[in-house]
Parts: sequence; structure tokens; C-alpha cells
Amino acid sequence: MERDDATHLRLANKILAYFDDHPDAQDAPEGIEWWLENGVKSFDPELRQVLQALVREGLVLKHEGPDGRVSYRLNQGRRGEIRVRLGRA
Repeated sequence: MERDDATHLRLANKILAYFDDHPDAQDAPEGIEWWLENGVKSFDPELRQVLQALVREGLVLKHEGPDGRVSYRLNQGRRGEIRVRLGRA
């Protein structure tokens, strides 16, 4: 269980770091999989769980388009908090 928590935290921080480096980025899970370059597949429940957790925390915003496609982006209003979490403040 602790290993899963550590893995989720590392993955969450990678996602947040990318969004911090590219604050205007918005992408679907498949795109996030591509830029993470860590072998996580978009259909992997771990990636989806981490994205859902970041949305619940309010750090990442989820958008569903009219076609049903979901994308995620940085919550600009929480960027300072994200930078502290990443040790970038």
C-alpha cells in the first residue's frame, strides 16, 4: 500500500511539474501519457486515479468537451501552492 502511495505521489508530482513548466497546457490522458514518457498507459487505472485525485485536490481542472472527450489543465489559481509542493517556490 505504501509503495502505491509513493508511486502515486511521484506520478502526481510529474504531472504537476509538467503543468507548472507549461502552464497553458491542456491535454487528454493519452497526451499526458505521451509527455510523461514513463510507460504509463492512459488506460492504466493508476494514471486515471492520480488525475482524479489531483482534480479532487483542486490542483488540476477537468474539462469535458461536447464530444465527451476529457482533458486536464493546471488550476492557475493554485499555482503558488503547486510550486511549494514541488519545492520550486
